[in-house]
Amino acid sequence: MEDGINSQVERSFVILLVIIFGSGSCMTMSGVWSEIPVLVALGLPEKNRITSYIMIPLVCGFVVVVAFLICIKFLESTRVYRPEISFIYVITFIGTIATFLLIFFWDSRTYLSGQPHSVAFMINIFFVLTVDMILGNTSSGYKSLLKPEYLNWLLLGQGMSSILPGCVVLIQYAGGSKETCVANFTFMNETVVGNSSLSYSCTSWREVAPEFLFGPKIFFAFLFAMMLSCHISFICLNNLPCARREYAPQRDGHHLKKDGCGGLFQSRDTSSGEMDELVVLTQIPESEGIARSRPNNGDFMERELTNWQVAFLYAMSIINMGILYGILSPIQGYSASAYGSQTYGLLTPLREITGALAFPLFQLKPIYSYKVVVWTFLLGSISSLYCIIVAAMSPYPPFSELIIGKVLIVVAWIGAGVFHNYSRASYAWILRHSPDNRKHLIYSSALGQLGVSVLTIFMFLLVNVFNVFEAYDDQKQCPIQPTCTRS
Repeated sequence: MEDGINSQVERSFVILLVIIFGSGSCMTMSGVWSEIPVLVALGLPEKNRITSYIMIPLVCGFVVVVAFLICIKFLESTRVYRPEISFIYVITFIGTIATFLLIFFWDSRTYLSGQPHSVAFMINIFFVLTVDMILGNTSSGYKSLLKPEYLNWLLLGQGMSSILPGCVVLIQYAGGSKETCVANFTFMNETVVGNSSLSYSCTSWREVAPEFLFGPKIFFAFLFAMMLSCHISFICLNNLPCARREYAPQRDGHHLKKDGCGGLFQSRDTSSGEMDELVVLTQIPESEGIARSRPNNGDFMERELTNWQVAFLYAMSIINMGILYGILSPIQGYSASAYGSQTYGLLTPLREITGALAFPLFQLKPIYSYKVVVWTFLLGSISSLYCIIVAAMSPYPPFSELIIGKVLIVVAWIGAGVFHNYSRASYAWILRHSPDNRKHLIYSSALGQLGVSVLTIFMFLLVNVFNVFEAYDDQKQCPIQPTCTRS
């Protein structure tokens, strides 16, 4: 390394750190969603309603997001110039502890009013969701620190946060028996009719939990390892010299600071050498500074956004995330399980995997286009509408007895994830290339989570108060009486 430039090996190491950090940003929540069918099959008391229950802590977690935004506003004039960095340290640590506790408390039961509930599980989920929400906002601000070319790698890591848990769940499904109703014992029954007797072979049935290649405990141990890796990688990204050399020049001079906590532990007396560098930076005209901070490539040039364009992109963030997480997530158990537990169990991780592939797909050829944002959003909305209709018609969805029905619901869920996420990647790319990218990325993420919170409350009322949706699994129980056939 010469003149403050990293070698190829160092750059590759920084890329690896960025991917690991990105992979932990949504790892825990994506992992929990992928594991929900397994937990329901193993006897989670809330059954398919758990998806709507899980979203309620998300609304509570939004309060923490608001607190984070307030901190940013009030700390702008203080020496803590990058509060998101301190937040990331704290929340990745909390996320690591929460996933560790899930290993031991995922199946605990607490009786309230005589009914079993997964209270300990829900408490841990609250912290997991809060971590994901805050990390989504803080990592959005952190994106502005990295050089533009690292945004692709960060988005790739965020895509891996869904792909890896989904693949692990598919492996989990690969082993064991998925039968939930098995023969208990068989006996012969003779019935006398007139002068003759009829013999019947009768079988009594009992419900059993399906078998998997490994249990939820091992799966949550995997999530814990990934979250711990995310925490360690961020420490490295924010403190290792080779990583800090890959920061884009910042007007607040953060890329020159020696403190790795965004000014939290920085003394008010800046060292003379550091101050000299800051003076040189601030003397560079803004337009020239921007030009120097970007390669001579039109793809990386900052572009001013009008107020209407900013409002449009903010609105897309609200609607996109609101549909994807606020509406679809609470009803996935009603929509997918309507075609059988096997379809539900495989579709959920497939949805996470394919939806996450939208990010690396976008990175193959990033496009600065508002038309791409709109068209992918419309295609995602059409797919989402079909999923909602199927959920509303459960437990008797269209083509429920045909293969085409299963194919359609799988394609619809995958399409909703892919197109909505591609739209998200598109407008994030546009916001990243604006002069006020840090502010826009943080605010768009916060507004998106506001949309999720509002629609989550709405869907919770539909599912649990008005009982609009009816779960398919509740209709399929083992026969209470023995079944007999004439022998």
